[in-house]
Amino acid sequence: MFSTNGGSHGLQGHPGAFRRSPIGIKRVEAAARLAERHDAHLTALLWTMEPWIPIGLDAPLPSSIVENLERTAAENAERAKATLEALLARQACRAECHAMRC
Repeated sequence: MFSTNGGSHGLQGHPGAFRRSPIGIKRVEAAARLAERHDAHLTALLWTMEPWIPIGLDAPLPSSIVENLERTAAENAERAKATLEALLARQACRAECHAMRC
């Protein structure tokens, strides 16, 4: 499993960190090698988080800012999924990728 907003699977940092995470990439490659060796199917789950919106401000947050945060989070999640799918496509095992938003 991978998360675009951090987690314990080599993707710490900010959304989209997977593209620059040598540890995350190596883990995907290792999982693919294991799947190939054991003739298994590899399923990658990419967890994406709702954008963090600060609460407790003295004034309400303008809707344009909230919309921008949500759009940026969705774009980052799509880029991370595309990167993961491309990495899986280069592997010699059967693999698929699913993005889930929580």
